[in-house]
Amino acid sequence: MQAPSAHSSTGGAPNSATGSPADNRTCASSGCHSGSASPRAGMITANIPVLGYIPGETYTITVSATQAGINKWGFQASPQNAAGTLLGTLVNTDNARTQLTGSGKYITHRTGGNAGSGSNSWSFDWIAPSAGTGEVTFYTAVNASNGNGATSGDIILTDVLTIQEDATASSGSFTASQNFGVYPNPAEGSNLYLKGANSMGTYQIRDLRGQVVLSGQFETAEASNSIDISKLEKGIYLIQTKDGLARFLRK
Repeated sequence: MQAPSAHSSTGGAPNSATGSPADNRTCASSGCHSGSASPRAGMITANIPVLGYIPGETYTITVSATQAGINKWGFQASPQNAAGTLLGTLVNTDNARTQLTGSGKYITHRTGGNAGSGSNSWSFDWIAPSAGTGEVTFYTAVNASNGNGATSGDIILTDVLTIQEDATASSGSFTASQNFGVYPNPAEGSNLYLKGANSMGTYQIRDLRGQVVLSGQFETAEASNSIDISKLEKGIYLIQTKDGLARFLRK
């Protein structure tokens, strides 16, 4: 198994280059970058509580690195299980500097996110997966590039962050989630309908950059609640609803 690494391409790393056990592919190899990778703890941080993530909640993840004399950087990150399955939902919140690739499984730099004198960092959001998912591990690889346009001399750094599920919160947070519904999905026409549970709730619809494009309240006691989506451009969105008992997330 090769040492994990990132890719120095200014436009973004290739898919499956985080160094996770399932990716098992790196850029510290023939035809890409010479040398091997070095682990560096503390590059991945998150605003997730000590007890762990609450299913359906949105958190901010940051990848940062420092290296003297470096002014060009790249990275890739992905939350996976041992089999390589994406856990939760990555949300790109800085479209000028970062991008989602691999159908949303990976987040990596753009050209606008390369520069940094001695250090660089990238932040993005992560919507935690459904209750019962359990442990989630974020894998990342950072390339501290010397900018010589060649494959030699770059410094490859790796880190992992393992996050537990907050079992004390998730059991109560999703007790009514099975009572929710959203249809039609995929959406058709100009209206989306929410089927509710038993109290007033709120909803947010976000695009994949993390921007809230629609939000409001709905009466979950009603059989269905109509949301006008006629002004949304065709694409993929995330809808998150909450009431006093439950959280519900759908793509």
